Amino acid sequence: MGKEKIEIENLGELVHKSNYEIEVEENDANGHLNNSMYGVYAEKIRQKLFLPRYGFSDKWFNERGFRQVRRELSIFFKKGIEASNKMDVGLELFVEDKIWFHMIFDFIRPDKNLAAKMYTTDYFMKKKKGIFVPCRKVPQFFIDAIKNI
Repeated sequence: MGKEKIEIENLGELVHKSNYEIEVEENDANGHLNNSMYGVYAEKIRQKLFLPRYGFSDKWFNERGFRQVRRELSIFFKKGIEASNKMDVGLELFVEDKIWFHMIFDFIRPDKNLAAKMYTTDYFMKKKKGIFVPCRKVPQFFIDAIKNI
């Protein structure tokens, strides 16, 4: 999606691609989407659109002794987007050497240019003997459910 590209290398195997449309409402003094809101929108997409599409939620994971943990988050800004516009968001999910997975959110302006790209590194934790410890790999049930590539 979008005419402009920001390349992030060495992410592992691409296992999922999807697109979402969101309404942009919050703006800064210049009438643009406030930069801090990109992370909020990405998390809303993850919680309200992406996970439920496959029957998951943070509550579902917790009830089964799992937690999705965000280790790293980076946002690259290209071109502002005015508030009160709709914005397309492309999501790609990569699995890297079994432990880490990366979620890449491309925020696309109505003119099809890239507004921002958000990159996350995540992993799962599993409850064992009453405490949460990092999983040695991304749970296979999660990969099997979301894989569409």
